[in-house]
Amino acid sequence: MTTQDATAAPLAAPAARPWAGWALVLLASVVLSASPVVARGVLRSGMDPTLLLMLRFWLATALLGAVLALRAPALLRINRRGLQKCAFAGLLAGLDTLAFFYALQRLDASLAVMLSSFYPLLVLVWLRLRGEPFTVLDVIRLAMGIGGVYFLTGLGQTADWLGVLLIGFSTMTYSLFIVVLPTLQPAIDTNTSAFYVVASMTVYFTLFWLLQGAHWQPPATEGWLAVVWLAVLGVVVHRLLLFAGIARIGSAETALLAPVDILLTIVWSLLFLGERVQALQWLGGSLILLSAMLALLRLNRTRLRVLRKRAPML
Repeated sequence: MTTQDATAAPLAAPAARPWAGWALVLLASVVLSASPVVARGVLRSGMDPTLLLMLRFWLATALLGAVLALRAPALLRINRRGLQKCAFAGLLAGLDTLAFFYALQRLDASLAVMLSSFYPLLVLVWLRLRGEPFTVLDVIRLAMGIGGVYFLTGLGQTADWLGVLLIGFSTMTYSLFIVVLPTLQPAIDTNTSAFYVVASMTVYFTLFWLLQGAHWQPPATEGWLAVVWLAVLGVVVHRLLLFAGIARIGSAETALLAPVDILLTIVWSLLFLGERVQALQWLGGSLILLSAMLALLRLNRTRLRVLRKRAPML
């Protein structure tokens, strides 16, 4: 649920030296693509997903807050209405991330990220309910995505269906998060909303951990390394790189690199986790990815005007 920042970057006009923007976005993709693999590895070793998320987001909140306090303290100010909006967006993002991490206990990271790339198609559905037109091409895109899920999950026979349902819930809440997100801008600065959405997620994960009984199991060395990686690189560094890249090449061009995250995650999963992807799963993943890219192109022409890469919080 990944990963992959809590706010949408502003739609920026391409700037000079676009190659620098592409390089920054590609580097951000490399950083983000490793997060599901790191999470899957440490969860497979037995670490509790809620504890991992709570520690990770406490660290990420502290780092983001420190950066804002040092660079622009005024950005830490927010009114009550803005805080309520960030708290609601954080709830959706938190449910997405929590479901994704619990799914990683049951599914290979490569399968999880390919399934989660279905989210742009769900965004089209939510926008239809909001009044956006739903075209024949949208129906075709949705059918392609559903067919891809069918092939990807082993023709309905071999998948861990609890894991698949968790990914489905994660994708649904993330797509809602994408629809809600534009209401935060331009009233709230993206850096401010980033901090308060991440902070609200930290509160939710802590509350969930307390409701589970607040069982504390000191993480092993690899657990702490995963927490640091996911917080520092997966949230803070990824966000800084991504926003710097978008400022140079624009959001629409950045969205075209969305498949890079998924493909890199698959490569890391094959290399470091020993996962295997069957031929039909490649076909299913390709169908989902193609339909998602077509949906992103469609979304770029709607009033949503926010193009995001998957799992910003991973």
